[in-house]
Amino acid sequence: TKEQDHFTDKHREMLHKQGITKVFVNSDQKYLYDKHVEQNLAVIMEMDALPLEDRAELLYSTAQFVMKNVFEFRLPDRFNSQTFKRVVDLVTASVHFLDKPGAFRKLSAYISHNYAVWSHCVQVFWYSMSVLKTFKVAETTLVKCGLGAILHDIGKCKISRDILAKG
Repeated sequence: TKEQDHFTDKHREMLHKQGITKVFVNSDQKYLYDKHVEQNLAVIMEMDALPLEDRAELLYSTAQFVMKNVFEFRLPDRFNSQTFKRVVDLVTASVHFLDKPGAFRKLSAYISHNYAVWSHCVQVFWYSMSVLKTFKVAETTLVKCGLGAILHDIGKCKISRDILAKG
């Protein structure tokens, strides 16, 4: 294949038949890969052929990617409707994924104790969803609560990184 060719299901099947289970992305193309996963997250989370553990890892890394990107911008001029849609899409895909048996257990392996604001927001989101899921809360309520949980520290965007790092 040529460098500009898109990776398709046909490519995946061909690699799978050859016993290849992992591919590597050049660091200079990592951002494009992360954007692709983010834009296709809902579909990827529903791919039962992809092991639950792999989907959990993708969901967590995508959540980190989106939230780090959100928190790197300064409010209010950068948190526009497009940015909000990214967060809504992330929360919605997550809510659907978390309906799958064993999803929380698989995600817990990726929750770190690294306190970056965006990591903390993602962790608060997962913990909130786990509690709300036990009460069988409606999906629309889950999405609203998930948005609140994942954006609960959005005001920290206005605080200097030097001050936040002194914690």
